[in-house]
Amino acid sequence: MGDLFSCCSSSDRVEPSSPDAKANFKGPVKGRSCTDCSFLVLFLFVLISVFGLVIYCTSNGDVNRLFYGFDECGDICGFKNKNSDPKFCSGKDMTNKPFLKIDAPIYKVADLKYVKRECVEKCSDYKDYHEFLHRCIPKGNESTINNILKNSTIGSLFQEVTQDLQHTKWDIIYLCIFAFISSLVIVFLIRFVAGIVVWFVLIGVVVVSISTSIFLWVTWKQKSDSEIKDQVAEQDVNTYFAFALIATISTIIILLIIVAMRSRIALVVQLFKESGKAIQSMPLLLVQPIVTFLFLCLAIILWSYFAVLIQASGSPAFEPLSHNVYYKKDQLMKFARIYNILVLVWVIEFIIGCQHMIIAGSVATWFFTRNKDNVSSPISTSVSYLFNYHLGSVALGSFIIAILQIIRVILNYIDETLKESKNEVAKSLYKVFQCLFSCLQQFLQYLTRNAYIEIGKKYLFTFS
Repeated sequence: MGDLFSCCSSSDRVEPSSPDAKANFKGPVKGRSCTDCSFLVLFLFVLISVFGLVIYCTSNGDVNRLFYGFDECGDICGFKNKNSDPKFCSGKDMTNKPFLKIDAPIYKVADLKYVKRECVEKCSDYKDYHEFLHRCIPKGNESTINNILKNSTIGSLFQEVTQDLQHTKWDIIYLCIFAFISSLVIVFLIRFVAGIVVWFVLIGVVVVSISTSIFLWVTWKQKSDSEIKDQVAEQDVNTYFAFALIATISTIIILLIIVAMRSRIALVVQLFKESGKAIQSMPLLLVQPIVTFLFLCLAIILWSYFAVLIQASGSPAFEPLSHNVYYKKDQLMKFARIYNILVLVWVIEFIIGCQHMIIAGSVATWFFTRNKDNVSSPISTSVSYLFNYHLGSVALGSFIIAILQIIRVILNYIDETLKESKNEVAKSLYKVFQCLFSCLQQFLQYLTRNAYIEIGKKYLFTFS
């Protein structure tokens, strides 16, 4: 990392290797230079700006406002408050009053400007009130709370996940053990009997395709010969005919591809054998996805923490109609909400890109070194190359994919708004744009992944 910025001014260029250089190739080029430094600087600036926004929101907020609530004067329940502005009635000691009593239906709690609030010692001291998340709310809202938790994405997801884990925890453990053993078996088969594996897969695909086509045609024939000719039966016949036709065309295409590419099957077998040898030589490559998963979890946890700090920000403001003090977010705090999400998308793609780069560099170092005895710590070498030279290229590739991800999210939001629309032209245009962006995203993901591979081995070209 010490050479991260020192090499950004290097004028070295990577040129395609000559045939003679190929013959004497001993692994990826070691005399590297930084790639796409401008995007690395941009990525670091974005990260620093996020921390700056969070610091700004933290200095103008308090997370206890979210967890414990605040009364009409802006005093946080359960804490000793300070009067930061003489215009407001805040500054009371609420240490002995840890609960916030809300005299309003639960669905109005989100907008506290017009809700009567006060800090109390116990919810049980008030008739027809019960405790909920450090709040004392009127009884009769249980069904509303349950509906909110069931209908909200977070509540529904949490409930479904906990129930599924409770009922299927042993099944998940058994399946994980089975998947691990199956992975070891597949690695063994790829290493020693790659030809059998490849031909077994090809024959299996052909047999399944032909069997599916025959089954669909037989079912279509039986339903078309049936004496029942109502509208539902006709629709079933047309559906099976369409599926049978698609399956037959797909089977023919698969057969033509296998026949046309039969000379390449031996190459595929050899590639599988080399993959098995690479995994045997570098078993720690199997740990790399786990490391990536841990970093993704860390990024999401950090993002969630930042989201809470941003949501808890705000400056005290007075509502003249209800005579309540509430905390109002300025434009920078509102911008921080959206900015935090956008940065998360970029960071996730960046972490995944680093995984591709490390694996590509490790395999390239091992594969292109003629004498395998000269290979020393290819994974650590790839990690070193990544952090010293190619973080900018990963930042560029992840930035492109993140932009497309954001566009697709916007399109999905438009889809939700158009579901109730009667404008068929707008719906059709949306479907076209969604299809185009989906294809573009898949293409760029493929291009970016292969660019990471080329950067990892630094043999043909660089993604810059």
